[in-house]
Amino acid sequence: MKIVGVLSWFDESPAWLAHAVCGFGRVCDEIVAVDGAYSLYPGARPRSNPDQAEAILAAAESMGVGCTIHRPKDVFFGQEVEKRNLSLALAAPLLTPGEDWVMIFDGDYQMMLCEDPAFVRSVLETTHKNVATYTILDGHDPLADEDSVAVTMDIDTEWTIRDRGIFRWTEDLRYGPSHFFVKGTYDGETQWLRGPDLIMATDGSVRAAPTEHLGRSLVVVHRRSKRAKVRRDAAEGYYRMRDLNRFEDVTVESVHAA
Repeated sequence: MKIVGVLSWFDESPAWLAHAVCGFGRVCDEIVAVDGAYSLYPGARPRSNPDQAEAILAAAESMGVGCTIHRPKDVFFGQEVEKRNLSLALAAPLLTPGEDWVMIFDGDYQMMLCEDPAFVRSVLETTHKNVATYTILDGHDPLADEDSVAVTMDIDTEWTIRDRGIFRWTEDLRYGPSHFFVKGTYDGETQWLRGPDLIMATDGSVRAAPTEHLGRSLVVVHRRSKRAKVRRDAAEGYYRMRDLNRFEDVTVESVHAA
């Protein structure tokens, strides 16, 4: 069994990128990293400063994992869905359907707890489910508190998110109609791996597949609140334009049509 980590980033701190890759490199065999901005992002450019790709490559090398970096020619006019589906297409040659897994993460994810990578791999290797979660601490950053002891923090708090971010590979795995919907075909049956569990817009006819919860075995901190103000403002500008252009609108009809 192989685990391929998939990272999408743009204009990120090289140190944060290195930390993210080193953390997920503990459990992944390969890293696929895709650079580039969404077209609606303020000041959008196809590629970040090269030092960011260099940081990813150096971190992967230090962890002894394979690394594929894609720096596109143009920005992503299909926004998040286009970029994330490209990342899956780039990972596809590395993966065997039904056996291997993709593990999605962002450049501002910092691994906090993964005491036994072999245990994580064994759970994924033996489960009959097609999607798994890792735990995200979002909103409170224990890594920024010098007095906190990260490994003893209670993860079952208001800051805890159990994110469906690990998917068993299948050849038609893809995102859509928004970036938080993921589906694939397993044994001839289409399954929604992510999405219906996050919104209330469905009528019950679309349900998310059963999930393998890794719990405390894999815990990361989402450090977006620690970004520079100019970076936070740019992200908010993108979200406003994205919503104005209805790129992330989801209805029951659009889910059934996807």
